[in-house]
Amino acid sequence: MGDQPVVRAGVVAVCLLLAGCGSGGGEPVTAPESTSVSSAPPEPETPTAPETPPEREAPSEPESSSAAEPPRGAGALQARDGARLRACRDADCEVVVADGQSVELAPKWGLGTVEFTVEDGAVSFTSFSGGMMATFGEQTPNPSGVSSVNGIDVRVLAVQGRRAVISISH
Repeated sequence: MGDQPVVRAGVVAVCLLLAGCGSGGGEPVTAPESTSVSSAPPEPETPTAPETPPEREAPSEPESSSAAEPPRGAGALQARDGARLRACRDADCEVVVADGQSVELAPKWGLGTVEFTVEDGAVSFTSFSGGMMATFGEQTPNPSGVSSVNGIDVRVLAVQGRRAVISISH
């Protein structure tokens, strides 16, 4: 029976507390101002959006167009004058030619039409002028490889399939 007096004291304390909260004419019971007690659990922190990463700078453009060009003989064939074969008329050009194409040089160069055959990694070219024919067979890309006739130099710079980059100069 030692537990009964404690239970009665707890019941009496609860009753006194509840009696002060009733609608009777007495003053309401309030908690002391110096102590703030909250039985509610703390509110979770509101998640915030992660910081947006700083904008990345766009990659800078290459200093010169040669940095963007693939090396000779690799990737797509590129030439100073593209595929504009008429650029060769003055015997100063760098063009992409396909098998069977030809260029017409000005009459002062004495070579007339130069026809190209591109196959098996090499270029052959034939010049027809004034009833004469000159043929240079199976020229390959070679920095020191040049074919010359009438003071005109023809170089093969790159070959890819049935197309090649050739240079004509005087």
